Amino acid sequence: MRIAFMCLAMIFLSSVVYADVTSEVIAKGIDSNGNIRVWTQYKIDGKEVESRYPKIDGKYVWATRYSVGNFYGMTDQEQLERIDEDMKAHGETLISNPFRTEIRKLTTDANKEVSLENLIGRKVIVKGAELLVDTDFNGQPDKKWTVKTDGTKIVEDYTVSVTP
Repeated sequence: MRIAFMCLAMIFLSSVVYADVTSEVIAKGIDSNGNIRVWTQYKIDGKEVESRYPKIDGKYVWATRYSVGNFYGMTDQEQLERIDEDMKAHGETLISNPFRTEIRKLTTDANKEVSLENLIGRKVIVKGAELLVDTDFNGQPDKKWTVKTDGTKIVEDYTVSVTP
């Protein structure tokens, strides 16, 4: 009986898995495009997750970029909570990555069923685009830019219309 109990205890202890992702902000700054950049280290079960970015203080880091618009109307605490949410989301991605291969296979198999018989030779011509721009960073666009391939830009005031 004692041996059976010890065997069960060993099985239980060996089956406990600590699949934790921990994250820690290592640095912050402004990147070459003027974005706020937050450098974060991630570890899975205490082992650093390697990244393509240069190490900071000997640690692998991942970059998340923000702009003032991401934090509009937020208190300092709410800004920190927003960054925490993003770190949590990336941690969930790191945990789920091994399973994405299975999802890609399902998608690849389904894509084989799409024929697109008349696709070859189709053309679309685009001469311009409209951009809605938030120039006062209040979370709502206030300008409409109409831009064209010849380099011209027309700027108009823009208001979000709310219908009841």
